[in-house]
This record gives sequence, structure tokens and C-alpha cells, in this order.
Amino acid sequence: ELKESFNYGLFCPPVNGKAGKFLDEERRLGDYPFNGPVGYLE
Repeated sequence: ELKESFNYGLFCPPVNGKAGKFLDEERRLGDYPFNGPVGYLE
């Protein structure tokens, strides 16, 4: 069990019934289909 865990990966939220997922850091962002502009990074 982890006492503290942080995930600094980029997350693509669920869209059109498809599940959200963390993006693979080895792939280019252009490889992922984004529907509209990305609002913000948290």
C-alpha cells in the first residue's frame, strides 16, 4: 500500500462513450484524437 502516490501523467477524459485513459508518454500528442481544444492542464 502506498501512503502517498502522485500521477503526473496526461489524462484524456472520456468522450462519446469511450473510456478515459492516460496518454502514453512515448507517443506524440498529435497521435491522439482530441475533440476540440484542451481546456487546461491540472
